[in-house]
Formats: sequence, structure tokens, C-alpha cells
Amino acid sequence: MLSIEQISARVENLRERSAERDARQQDVLAVRKGQIASVYPDFFPEGVDANVVANFIDIVARDLSEVMAPLPAVNCSAANQTSDRARSFADKRTRIAANYFSHSDLQVQMYTGADAYITFGFVPFIVELDEEAGLPRIRIENPVAEGLYPKWDGPTLARRRGEVTPSTWALVYQQEDVTEDSIFPAELVQGSINGMRKRGPLRPGAAGHPNQVEGYTVVGFDPAMAGHAAFVAVTYNRHDGKIYILDCLNMAEPTPQKIRQAIEEFVQRYKPQELRVEINAHQKAYALDSDLQQWLASYGVRLNAHFTGKNKWDTNFGVASMSTLFGTTRDGRFQKDNILELPSTEGSEGLKALVQQLLTWKPETKGKTDCVMALWFGVLRCREFMQQNSYVQKYAHNRWATRAQIGRAHV
Repeated sequence: MLSIEQISARVENLRERSAERDARQQDVLAVRKGQIASVYPDFFPEGVDANVVANFIDIVARDLSEVMAPLPAVNCSAANQTSDRARSFADKRTRIAANYFSHSDLQVQMYTGADAYITFGFVPFIVELDEEAGLPRIRIENPVAEGLYPKWDGPTLARRRGEVTPSTWALVYQQEDVTEDSIFPAELVQGSINGMRKRGPLRPGAAGHPNQVEGYTVVGFDPAMAGHAAFVAVTYNRHDGKIYILDCLNMAEPTPQKIRQAIEEFVQRYKPQELRVEINAHQKAYALDSDLQQWLASYGVRLNAHFTGKNKWDTNFGVASMSTLFGTTRDGRFQKDNILELPSTEGSEGLKALVQQLLTWKPETKGKTDCVMALWFGVLRCREFMQQNSYVQKYAHNRWATRAQIGRAHV
């Protein structure tokens, strides 16, 4: 899964590789605009009006584009012409395809698209999801307007990611599998996001924050030297028994220097009581780093190591077990009974990556799971507090027991 920055870098790389072609297209565009004399200043002999030639070229291009623009008729053939059911199914497919063209107003766009194809030799078609109509929408882009493919530059992608739901972004724009029976259903994850609470420490009484906070903060850290490293800060609030995600950092191209800086920033901002780090393979170096341990101790932070093996697939304590923390639905409606709460993802690529990875996570997945793993490290610790605060009656009822004895008869 590529980040916004990586996609933007690829687009810039395409622009650099296509610079010569783009320069030729700008010359062609200038000719179509009647500026042929500026492109070929020495081509026309004295006394010849260059504008006449430019106008002739423009007229020919327009005439050819009008010939090419009309859409062909759409007719889906039946696999078995003798079967009424097969013919009915083919007719239904024909109407569906025709509806796609009509919904996209494709016939009107084709005149501009055909003109671009005649002029530049290619034209981009964009197929995207229209969430309101529940249909695909086909759009024709100008291949040279404001540079090549302005639709997919970095700022536009970032804005589009904020407009669509996380499941749509993962499914449509990242081509990832988002199944209806996913471990972390989209409606539960989306329902667990508190849009009023921005990322950052909990502030008792503030809008979107709990009224009282008696918290224990843990930072989960999934280290890596290639790909992505992830940090997730969570607070378990003993007062209401809920787990609040404070922030997430999805670090691309991590280095020891960048990781150390991120640890210091998370510790100084969120003041956690504990840092849980995975110690598989080379990551064990963090648990053995005495300088890091001393620095954490100066802030009152305990470094705890976590070894990840097959335990992450455990149904009771593995990654999938976090799905019960996101609440339930009834008749398709979220019941607002979630134990784990996410803040607004606005302005945070890390939190957006966490939501997206939750939606696409499945057992034995080969996709990105760094943020989900970092969250799991923190949730494991929070669950220990949840078990300590749960009162399960251990003894049979005794009518003669004192209040003190009743108080001690629980675990």
C-alpha cells in the first residue's frame, strides 16, 4: 500500500520522464490556438499568412473529432441464444452499461475527448465511484490541462482521501480487498471514530473528551528498518473502562535517528507510563539499549518488550480479538457500545493509515499491518487493566458474611 507522498513522487517521476513529450504537446496546443508562427517562426515565406494555415488545421481537427465522438451502440450478447433466461440476462447487462454511459454524460464528454485524442494522440478516462448514486462515473480528462493528470497530484489526492470513506479509499483507490465479512467491519470502525475529539492527549471535560480521566497511557511501537514503522498511543480510562486512541504515526523509510526522534516526541507529548516494543529479530536491540532505557526512566516510562509469534493469530488474545472492542450493530445500525474509540482522522495520515489497515486486515494477510500491530501491543496492556477492574464473583452467597468479607470475596 502506497502513501500519499509515494504516489505523489511517482506522479512527479512520470512528469520528468514525459517532459519531452509534454513539450511537443504544448507546441501542438499552440498551433491549435492559432499561434503556429511562434512555434515555426521560419517556416512560412514572407507574405504568407500563418493564421490561415493554423485555422485550417483547427477546422480539420474539429471535423475529425465530431466524426469520432458518437458513442457506439452497446449490445451484450447471450451465451445461449435459444435460452430465454440467457437473453433476458444479456438485455439486463445492456441496460446496465447504457445507464453507466448516461449517468456519466459520456456522450457530451466524448466531443472533448475525441478532440484531445486527434490533437495529442491519447486521452485519459477516469472511472471512479459516485457514492451518492451508488454507480461508477466515467470522466474524460484533458491530458495537458495544468500539466499532466492534475487529478492525481499530491494535494488533490489528500483532499480526495478526506472526502471518501476509509473503505472506499482502500477498495477504489488502493485496490485492496475489503470484504463484507471482514474482521473489522467498516461500519463498526467508522462508528468508533469520535469526530469531535482531535488527536492528542485527553482533556477532561473538553468537547468530545470524557468528563473524568483516570488514565494509564501506553505507546505501542512496531519497529522496522524497511517499509514502515508505526507508533500508536492509547489511554485506558479506569473511570469509564474505555480505551482511547490518542495518535498514530506511520513512518515511511524509518532510520534509527527518525525512530529515536519519534519516541522522544511521543513520550514528551503524551507522557505515557509504558512503551511496548516488538523484539522479534533485530528489533531486540531496542530492549537492550541502555541509553534509551535511561532516557525513558528519566520521564517515568517503563520499556516493556513484546515477542510476536503465532500468538497474534490467537482468537482470544490475538489481533482479531480487538474486533469485539469496536461494538456491535443491530439491523445495520451501530449501537454505540464500543469500548475502543478513535479520534478524528482529519489532518493525520497515521490515523488514516490505521483505519485503512483495520478495514483490510485478515489472518495471514500480506498487506500492511504496522499500525494495527502497534495498536495491538497497546491494547494487550489495556486489557490487563480491564481484567483487574472486572469483578467476578468467586464464592457462593453467604448471608452471614460481613461487608469486609464480601469485599474480599471477589477477584
